[in-house]
Amino acid sequence: MDFDCTSGFCCQGISGRGAQEIYICGYLRDGGNIMKTLDGGVTWSNVSVPGPYQVDSIWLEGSSTVYAHSDLGLHRSLDGGATWADLGGGVPVNYQNSAYDQIWGDGAGTVFVASPLGVLQVYPSWDTDGDGLVDQAETGTGVYRGYWDTGTDPFSKDTDGDGIEDLAESAAGTALDAAAAPGYSLTEISPAFEYIDQGITEMECDDCTLVYNLPWPFPFFGMTFQTITVDDNGNVWFINPGFSQYGFDLTQNIDMGPVIAALNTDLTSFEGGRFTVERLSEPDRVVIEWFEVESKAGWRDGDDNSFQVVLFPDGRIRLNYGEDLEGPSLTDVGSGVSAGTGGTFVSLTSVLGPVYGTGRNRSFEFTPSVVAPVADTDGDDLPDVFETNTGVYLSPSDAGTDPSDPDTDGDSPVPGLPDNVL
Repeated sequence: MDFDCTSGFCCQGISGRGAQEIYICGYLRDGGNIMKTLDGGVTWSNVSVPGPYQVDSIWLEGSSTVYAHSDLGLHRSLDGGATWADLGGGVPVNYQNSAYDQIWGDGAGTVFVASPLGVLQVYPSWDTDGDGLVDQAETGTGVYRGYWDTGTDPFSKDTDGDGIEDLAESAAGTALDAAAAPGYSLTEISPAFEYIDQGITEMECDDCTLVYNLPWPFPFFGMTFQTITVDDNGNVWFINPGFSQYGFDLTQNIDMGPVIAALNTDLTSFEGGRFTVERLSEPDRVVIEWFEVESKAGWRDGDDNSFQVVLFPDGRIRLNYGEDLEGPSLTDVGSGVSAGTGGTFVSLTSVLGPVYGTGRNRSFEFTPSVVAPVADTDGDDLPDVFETNTGVYLSPSDAGTDPSDPDTDGDSPVPGLPDNVL
């Protein structure tokens, strides 16, 4: 075999079982990435991982298991290279070029890599620092690129050293900025899906809404609200947007107003699904449930989705996702909470990826941080920041109303009826 990188097989790593069975990895100029010999190198066969990969390191276990790390992830063969399975992300992007020939296993199915900062477990997925982000995503680059590459340090729970752990801060876009802090801490709790059966319900409709008066003032990003508007697209709005919304960018929401987006996609309850609001006790809480709502893309295909938002009087928010989350027909452009002021958010999607793929049978709790209260001078449940006093309504975040007058146009038949319900 020609091992000349210019014309033949460019070898990046080698591993063997004795002197006769040897594997080499790298790339072939005419295609391929792993070669195998059973006779000490006299003859070679191509047992490559399918695809245009360069395999940088290889590890053998037992009599027939082969692990291969390519430039696109980690792969495993249980039959000496005859067939391969993709195991996921493998070595974090920031470590790949410095970790060639340095993956190894413990003989029991766990694979490690030596990074410049220390040893990482790359299969099964692992969370070395215990901050809720898997090592493969914490690339240590100092730049957030997505849930697959948060840029945080896999050996530190608090990359920017501000006392707030990376999971909550990555969800809010502040993990790499010690001067900024999220409005909510984010933690995963044991699955806590609720049973409700007697609430206010809307069903068999599309792009429909339900208005509900909360039993207590609810604090949200320093603002306080008494009324919510629920739509069939998985959203809870604190200022009525006027119609059902979906598919908006949670991280840049500046037009829609304050919102909890439990599953940010285009849904419908037209074919028998429903959404319900019910108050429960012990502890006191309000549960908003979407039960067997379908995605528009999967309409009439049995694409059912069930999930919940739970509100507590102290401002805590819980998102519960059931077993029914039919991913193939869904999209998710950002599920979580947003203040509606642009750039102030905490997004599950930013740290987990689309919740239809990762949220099934899981629950997450958002606990408010200490946030300075937002002024509402006229007490109309519409914060001053949204009452722009222009006389022109543009959006819930730019209402055009007077922040010093609860009834700007003076047309209320009921004295004191505030602007936010006009």
